[in-house]
Order: sequence, then structure tokens, then C-alpha cells
Amino acid sequence: MQTVRLSKKGQITLPASVRKRLGLADGALFSLHETADGWLLRQVGDIDLLIQREKEAVGAAVAEEYIAKEARIAAQRSDHLRREHHPEASGS
Repeated sequence: MQTVRLSKKGQITLPASVRKRLGLADGALFSLHETADGWLLRQVGDIDLLIQREKEAVGAAVAEEYIAKEARIAAQRSDHLRREHHPEASGS
């Protein structure tokens, strides 16, 4: 087990021996997960980044679809109310 200290800037330094053994280079990305036993620091690989980007893109697409659907419903409701209150304007 290695012990590391949290700096005033909120940083931890992985010992050089650990970085070398794991093949970690400057700029390596990690995710931090809370577990029942504490915290887990996990290296984020290219596939993890790709999956995260896809989830974000899908989430954005779903949100846009929902907004568009709600806008269509509001427009239909507005048209219906307009026809109810002004039947002569509907051309019927």
C-alpha cells in the first residue's frame, strides 16, 4: 500500500514508482468513484471517454427530441383553442 497526501490545491501525487509500473504519462485521465469502503481512483481509457461522449450525445438528443415534442403539443393546443374561440378563422 502507498500513502499519498492531499495538497493545499486539492492534488495528490502518485509516486514515480507507481506511475512507471503502470505506464502512466503526464495528462493521464482518471475517474474518482465513491464506494462503500472509500474512494476508488480509476484510469479512464479511450473507450471510457468514447462511451461517456456517446452518453452525453444521446442525452442531448433525447432532450432536444423532448423539447421539440413539447413544442408540437403546445402548438396543437394553441391551434385547438384558437379554433374553439374563433371558429370563423379556421375556415370551417
